[in-house]
Amino acid sequence: MILILSAHFDQSTNDVIDWLCYYKAPFVRVDGESYLNSELNFKVMLSDNGIELSLGNILLNNLTSVWNRRWIPYNFSFNDELKKFEDVDIGVLANIKNNVIIEMRKSCKLLFDFLQTKNIKSLPFFNAIAIDKVTVLKTAASVGLKIPESIICNNKNDVLRFYEKHKKIITKPLGEAMSFSGKSHNYINKTVIIEECFLEQIEERFFPSLFQKYIEKEIEIRSFFIEGKFYSMAIFSQLDKKTSVDFRNYNDLHPNRNIPFKLPEEVEKRIDNLMSILNLNTGSVDIILTPDNDFVFLEVNPIGQFGMTSYPCNYYLEKEIAKSLIVNFNEQ
Repeated sequence: MILILSAHFDQSTNDVIDWLCYYKAPFVRVDGESYLNSELNFKVMLSDNGIELSLGNILLNNLTSVWNRRWIPYNFSFNDELKKFEDVDIGVLANIKNNVIIEMRKSCKLLFDFLQTKNIKSLPFFNAIAIDKVTVLKTAASVGLKIPESIICNNKNDVLRFYEKHKKIITKPLGEAMSFSGKSHNYINKTVIIEECFLEQIEERFFPSLFQKYIEKEIEIRSFFIEGKFYSMAIFSQLDKKTSVDFRNYNDLHPNRNIPFKLPEEVEKRIDNLMSILNLNTGSVDIILTPDNDFVFLEVNPIGQFGMTSYPCNYYLEKEIAKSLIVNFNEQ
């Protein structure tokens, strides 16, 4: 039995499930929303005999593989539940919300730790999602990959010196990019170029932030890695001002041109080595090819999008993931 941990809105999960149905592979899907809203029975029993864990009617001891596909939404909230506390001080309300989030994450960790002890296959590995960008960049450099020079700081003088050195810099989140919706606006912490006028206005001290040297690009490359195989795509994002800094600033009216791409063997070997050290068996890798023909590694996301690479390049990655989840798969 294959366990799929996903979110109800994730189309890529639906596409992989189509292939599992084609291969007649038994599976069960558990969406994070059902777990967060307590629509699903979750029980952990501890005794002198050990630990037993159940998730709905799923017999976890019978699982053969697990696919963790963005199970808990990064922007989840308990706003409806918190309406019960409307008369509570806003500071206390924030503490209640933070405490509930911490408790929820602890219960999720219980599930992942339990599954890890069962010695079953998982995509990605259960500990993979906890990696951070700094560790990834440091490790990438150690295996011989080129990376952007980076600084994490909280004061204006350090940023100014970094800017003077490189003349063109960007800032990006230390974690994953997140979006927020307000009453009249949407917000996203994305990659942006730091202008000199902005530097003149910032406070002397601010929250620790990541800044990087801006890398000029010939093309941007998104490569989906799964169990030693690379499926790469060239993105001509530099041809559009809207997407030139980050292709994720999508231009829906004039989409970027995307074509299949083959990374040099030496670059693939180094990324494969990186993934092995990071204990990652799958992930979406972002790379820049510079006008000087250098390949600069940016980051890897263990649960990154793959549909955007699969469809334009006819890679059928959904099929490859399904085959990987089927233990002892044998093509009919």
